[in-house]
Amino acid sequence: ILKDIREGVERVSQIVIDLRKFTREDNTTSGDADLAEIVTRARRMVSHQVGKDIAFNLTTPDNALIRGNPNQLVQVFINFFQNSIDAIHQRLEAHQGDPGRIDVSIEPAGEGWQVTILDNGIGIPPENLQKIFDPFFTSKDVGKGMGLGLSITHQILQSHKAHIEVDSRPVEFTRFRIVFPKPSYDEEPGPESVLDQTA
Repeated sequence: ILKDIREGVERVSQIVIDLRKFTREDNTTSGDADLAEIVTRARRMVSHQVGKDIAFNLTTPDNALIRGNPNQLVQVFINFFQNSIDAIHQRLEAHQGDPGRIDVSIEPAGEGWQVTILDNGIGIPPENLQKIFDPFFTSKDVGKGMGLGLSITHQILQSHKAHIEVDSRPVEFTRFRIVFPKPSYDEEPGPESVLDQTA
């Protein structure tokens, strides 16, 4: 029991640290950012939403440096992970089947890094694949989503010069691939925060 309590307190402590980092003011995209740390932080931020019916597997190198804004990128991956969790719950409610699974990996891609997010949720119908990044587009029930999460996510990725691809098969899987370019240290300071632009 004491071991469980200690582990729980350590998790809460780490989440508080993550929240403090997340709320720190920083609107530039020109600093160093470690994708491995960013994805790990985002995973911890949604840990309370990952129940016993979802296995979350994370594979990262020791570090994966890019140029970017860590707080904005944490928001990006929180959005992806929350969508995966929601999609899995929708599939389990409607079709049952295998337990939920989210697989996230970071691997070299040319001179940059690729992040792959794969879930076995409800999937995305083919006719919606080209719309998911449109502002206010949502397939969720009324009151459960404004349709801005992926739109803001896409804008943040564009500001980081990242390329994103998605493929999906309804009731089977959805897979996002995000490729970040190699770090470049001769760029001008990054633009204002996407959240400031859309406020």
